[in-house]
Amino acid sequence: MHFTINNVTVTFPECEPVLRNISFDIPPGKRVALLGPSGAGKSTLAKLLRRDLDPTAGCVYLDGVPLPRYNLSSVLAHIGVILQRPEILSSNVRENLLLSVPAKRVAEIKDEDIWNMIDLVSPDLRARFNGHGLDTLVGRQGLELSGGEQQRLCVIRALIKNPAFLIIDEATSSLDSETERDVQNGIDIVLSQGRSALVIAHRYSTIQNCDTFIVIKKQSECDVDEPQVEAICDSLEELYEFSPTFRHHAELQGFRF
Repeated sequence: MHFTINNVTVTFPECEPVLRNISFDIPPGKRVALLGPSGAGKSTLAKLLRRDLDPTAGCVYLDGVPLPRYNLSSVLAHIGVILQRPEILSSNVRENLLLSVPAKRVAEIKDEDIWNMIDLVSPDLRARFNGHGLDTLVGRQGLELSGGEQQRLCVIRALIKNPAFLIIDEATSSLDSETERDVQNGIDIVLSQGRSALVIAHRYSTIQNCDTFIVIKKQSECDVDEPQVEAICDSLEELYEFSPTFRHHAELQGFRF
């Protein structure tokens, strides 16, 4: 899947634009990291790719075709999403892991397939669910699970869906360092199979394996003729040199390039 964001502007009623004249590419098989301060519109860009909203001006293209021309459900069937706040059903492990799988494929997925995915991403979860296996109840909205376990289930869910494209939106920002490492390892496994991805992150430790790095500024802090996209680079070293925004936040997190 090849997404192109072409001169996109997003404005909500009686508000200044959240995004203005944003353009960049997410080529097939590439990981694109999207960086910037809170409120810059990073999650809004992710919503455009899922068609949770459409741009006020400009266009999002998928494989050269305007995204609205596609059947939405057929597009979403090929997109996986890992969010900061995972969506957990008040049900069992199996139903949570199959949540994003298209209905016609659910019957094809056996418990053994699910366990293989669990072992690939997070082998310790097999012992965690040893008593009742995939029938283990996770409690109301996942209250029986830790934050890290919830996130790992969402990573495994994305792998089971087998998407061509992944949107990863601040997936580890609320986790401690050890749990973040475990979840990030799972994400790297999901991404290692040639999938393209948009990776939104504040923590720079989570984006080091990306192919392209994009920094956007808050539209409200840009001068009239100043582009909202501050930099598009192919390495963190290059980004550190050309993006004052990235350099400032990287140094706050102890990173120098």
